[in-house]
Amino acid sequence: MRERRKKLKRRNCAAAFLALLLLLTALSACGGKKSAGAASSQVPGDIAGTWTGSVWGRETTFRFGEDGAGHYSSGQKEFDFTYVLAGGALTVTHEEDGYTLKDEYTVTGGGETLTLSTREGTAINLQKR
Repeated sequence: MRERRKKLKRRNCAAAFLALLLLLTALSACGGKKSAGAASSQVPGDIAGTWTGSVWGRETTFRFGEDGAGHYSSGQKEFDFTYVLAGGALTVTHEEDGYTLKDEYTVTGGGETLTLSTREGTAINLQKR
């Protein structure tokens, strides 16, 4: 019974973290929607490097290694992750409380700016450091 409560608590913590992450990205989104005829942004072929932005008043950093490994930090939250970038679709996979979590983004931008957008349309705007 105790193990079941522990698993339930972990699952609730993971769900709360994901909800908080979505809320933070929604609050940081800026700019309007593109019209259907608007040209799409270039997808960077290589996102390796350190990217920073402000999410809900907190500096957020994504560090993408050339080997498909990375590190995320925002406020007191930090974790290592692996990622796959395929044709503008970015999948970030990380472990939390014994669970494997996958976050999916559409990547736009290039050069010194990068935008990670969720399916729900929220965006994280990042600058290359």
